[in-house]
Amino acid sequence: MKELTCPYCGITSKDVSQHWEYIIGRGLVQITACSNLSACGKRVRQIKPLKCRWCGHEGHDVNYHTVYLGGHGDVYVLECDNASDCSKRQDEQLARKPEPVGAK
Repeated sequence: MKELTCPYCGITSKDVSQHWEYIIGRGLVQITACSNLSACGKRVRQIKPLKCRWCGHEGHDVNYHTVYLGGHGDVYVLECDNASDCSKRQDEQLARKPEPVGAK
C-alpha cells in the first residue's frame, strides 16, 4: 500500500489515511489526513505558530479555545493560553496611538 502525505502537517507515513466525510452543502468528500488529529495539530503548530485574534501574538502558547457566541453556540477561536498576558498586550496596543497625518 502506498504511503500518503498529510496536506496539513506534511508527513508521509502509514498513519495518513483517506476517508469520506460529509460536509454541509458539498455532500460526501474524500479527505486525506493523519489518523491522529491531535498529533497532527502539534506538528502544524511547531511548523508555523498560530496567531491570537485578540492581541495578534504569534507563538506556541496560542491554541484553539471554545467561545460561546449567541445563536451560533460554542465556536473555536484562536486565543492565547494565558488570558492575563493577552489582555496586557491588548492594553499596550490601545495605548500606542498613531501619529496624526501631517502633524510634523
